[in-house]
Amino acid sequence: MDKLLFNFQKTFGKEADFYATAPELLYKNCIRVNLIGEHIDYCGYSVLPMAVEQKISIAAGFNDSEKVQIVSASESFAKGSASIRQLEINLKDIHWFNYVFCGAKAVEELFSRQISRGLNLYVSGNIPMGSGLSSSSALVVCAALCFLQSEGLAGKTCRKELSDACAKAERHIGTQEEIFSIFYQSICLLAESGQAKRIDFNPLVATKVQLPEIAAFVIAHSCTAKEKALSNDFNRRVIECKIAALALQKYKMGTISLDNIPKLKEIQELYKGTLAQMVHQLDYAFACPKGSRQPNDKLSRAQVLELLDISEEQFATKILSANTQDVQDFNVFKRADHVYLEALRVVQFENICSAGGDNTLEKLGILMDGSHWSCSKGYECSSDELDELTNVCREAGAYGSRLTGAGWGGCCVSLVHVDKVENFIETIKKEFYSKNADRSSRLPNAVFASIPSAGAGIFDKNHKQLF
Repeated sequence: MDKLLFNFQKTFGKEADFYATAPELLYKNCIRVNLIGEHIDYCGYSVLPMAVEQKISIAAGFNDSEKVQIVSASESFAKGSASIRQLEINLKDIHWFNYVFCGAKAVEELFSRQISRGLNLYVSGNIPMGSGLSSSSALVVCAALCFLQSEGLAGKTCRKELSDACAKAERHIGTQEEIFSIFYQSICLLAESGQAKRIDFNPLVATKVQLPEIAAFVIAHSCTAKEKALSNDFNRRVIECKIAALALQKYKMGTISLDNIPKLKEIQELYKGTLAQMVHQLDYAFACPKGSRQPNDKLSRAQVLELLDISEEQFATKILSANTQDVQDFNVFKRADHVYLEALRVVQFENICSAGGDNTLEKLGILMDGSHWSCSKGYECSSDELDELTNVCREAGAYGSRLTGAGWGGCCVSLVHVDKVENFIETIKKEFYSKNADRSSRLPNAVFASIPSAGAGIFDKNHKQLF
């Protein structure tokens, strides 16, 4: 952290001094890795992440202007600057520093007041944007902590409230479902050292999950990245899950509620069925009476209108988002099938951890492998590189390996015996990275092992934690 403070002084020409009324501070934020439970949070289901030791950090100092000035330690990221009176985000021209503006929006909306003081911010971290390890959401939280402290508000909120505010603020950058963001923000703010967490939603609750002592988790980057704010794939999946929920509601009730579209978890509660039973229910709800279409076929726009008995106008205004208006086909069955099966895997993963006993790592690995297959073939959010990397990891001795994060690139997480981590990492370096010049150039930061880490915090320049 001393290097971060040195670079702040080098960049802005002043030390990150401590002020009695409003200290210039160092803010540390965790990156999280989802062990299991991908793309189900915005459908209402619990997820099971842990925070890793790698950090995004921001050194902050007041300036004499009414501007927020943002510099990244990486020269590949452009500098950002904006007036505190106009921290607006142009969705047609997204930049990495817009996530910092989201952090400011979180504080403004939480306290119903504008940011009042200009800040210089120096951002550093060893996890790249687009890695799939929630680096973007971590940056929102980290920035929010900066503005929270600079405005003298750190003692007037709690981590849960700030988590909710940060999640809601991500809508400013085009994230379709704020509950998807709540998952990221909550583990960043609520994580504890040595523990994974089961995160429940509505209400937000974090429950400790004790991982096996012999378990180690290795995170490896596929060397491909795809930022969710710049892609329509994520928002399209959200819409497909909404259509699935409405179709199941109509099959059960004969009508749908477009003004309050249910989540797939609420549909399960409506049916009063288990997760396994909901998988079977999909076959009935999406099968054509004459057998002319298999349940996992894509639905055309016209077929969706017929299935839900709605007009094109209702579809466009009540279901589709602004950036999915032109989508013409929807893979509804496969998305819902993934959600229900993945939610079941989360339950099973926690139960196995709680039970302990023989072959625990083998049992957890089977669930992780099943999760990746479902993400790749059912939710179609993997990539060729991620599929290749997870296969290499399994061949190198992982009990299980799966993508983690939004997908379409980014990272995978592999379950490895703690005594075999070093050999495992050397093997995947040889078999995945060293055979490709671009991949090889990204070593050693592309792969690392981690234990569950503590969450985000605010620190003064002497490293005393303030929040």
